[in-house]
Amino acid sequence: MYKEFYPLNQFVAIKKRRYRKDGALPPDGFTVEVKSSGECLITYQSVRAKSYARAALKSQTIGGKAPVMRLKDYPSFPLRGVVEGFYGKPYTHEQRAALMPLLKKLKMNAYIYAPKDDEYHRARWREDYPQAEAEKLKELFESAKKNEIDFFFAISPGNDFDFANGRDYEILLQKLKKVKAMGVTKFALLMDDIEPKLSEEAKKSFSSPAAAHAYLANYLLENLCPASPFLFCPTDYMQNFDTPYREELRKTLDKKIEVFWTGYNTVAEAITEEDGETVTRAFDRKPVLWDNYPVNDFNPKRRVYFGAIAGRGRKLHESHIGYIANLSELYECNKIPLATMADYAWDCEGYDAEQSLESAVREYFKGCVNAGRVFVKENAANIMRAPLRRTKLFETPNFKALNRHYLRVYAALITLQEKAPEAFREEAKELIGFMKTECELYFRYQGGGKKETMQAYAEPLNGSRYAPYDLSFLKHLNETYSFETPFTVDEDRVIYRNWEK
Repeated sequence: MYKEFYPLNQFVAIKKRRYRKDGALPPDGFTVEVKSSGECLITYQSVRAKSYARAALKSQTIGGKAPVMRLKDYPSFPLRGVVEGFYGKPYTHEQRAALMPLLKKLKMNAYIYAPKDDEYHRARWREDYPQAEAEKLKELFESAKKNEIDFFFAISPGNDFDFANGRDYEILLQKLKKVKAMGVTKFALLMDDIEPKLSEEAKKSFSSPAAAHAYLANYLLENLCPASPFLFCPTDYMQNFDTPYREELRKTLDKKIEVFWTGYNTVAEAITEEDGETVTRAFDRKPVLWDNYPVNDFNPKRRVYFGAIAGRGRKLHESHIGYIANLSELYECNKIPLATMADYAWDCEGYDAEQSLESAVREYFKGCVNAGRVFVKENAANIMRAPLRRTKLFETPNFKALNRHYLRVYAALITLQEKAPEAFREEAKELIGFMKTECELYFRYQGGGKKETMQAYAEPLNGSRYAPYDLSFLKHLNETYSFETPFTVDEDRVIYRNWEK
């Protein structure tokens, strides 16, 4: 639970608290010492760490008394947070504001503003934010500050930035200076998901796109003077090997600029310690891991991921300075997997995926924990972990097991519709609706339903925006009957690595 924890079987009421800042502690680290006299000494490295220490003391206090103890804790990664970096409908202002206290509770310390479909972030980067939007950004920055969350403003000009035109450099700089005038001091330059090419005029000044990207990042570092860390996402943001692009960055990118990468693949099933060492050499600096989870803007796009993060090396903190989760546009549904990612970011060596997921489910589905467990289990499969489908149960067939399964799922869905948090019910209603309809279809099938009756279910299921992982029943129906309109069965992503603990 903690890096060091030495409790005695003696409980005392806290009579006096003393606080002392200690810069020698690891970033965001703290200690709590409770003496038999009732005196409590808290040392902390940062304001955030002070909050973490108070929360740790509270968690150990029972009936107004705390154990005589000494504990020490600190995160595996100094930089821990989320990026709103998905393709899709950006979060509302209210959702972003609510995210800040959640991040604080999860002991994360950073939020990166980078919604792909915010046109002023990417497509219309040359234009200033309208006044109303600028005021919301400032409010969001203030909310982050209040919750001790570092707010990073990111911009993505790479699609049409003219590296041969000094005017573009000035436009970008002035736009970011206006954001800085709001109080924002931390920034990120993102050159991901673009065609790495230069105009003929730009080729006269730069030997390669990488050289131009590095020049732009260095220009902003020198002229914007952002607070550390200044983050940069290169075009070669994946791959666990060296590339000519990365070779150029090693030569020209200022060493004070920190670099993102996503693992050996854009959405990586596994990221090993060896991967971390390789990419550290390739960039000539320890990178920040931009973990593309629980984002779901890739195929199959009907999936919503509730499973725990997995397949990440226990010692990645030795080769990385930060760990960032890329959220999906489903704000509420992110909360369970995000909790597991926060656990990993804080203590990657002691991380237990099953235990973390269970804690997250208990915390979120208060009042309907068992139903929450069933729902999460049905949607826990991800590119890192893919449980077996029920295909063999239909091939046998094993109706006893199938009946038990569908009755359990259906009962859980009814309970969630009655007792789960309202925001979850609203956001997940299409997924819940799909699962309920599939259960009803199974009951029809088991009861000897006619082909025409079952065919009628194809339209609502095929038209659903979201679907669970296991569609083996629908596949079985397609193979058994010659439907005029077959059920849509999403193809799996190819898994190139399979690394279980």
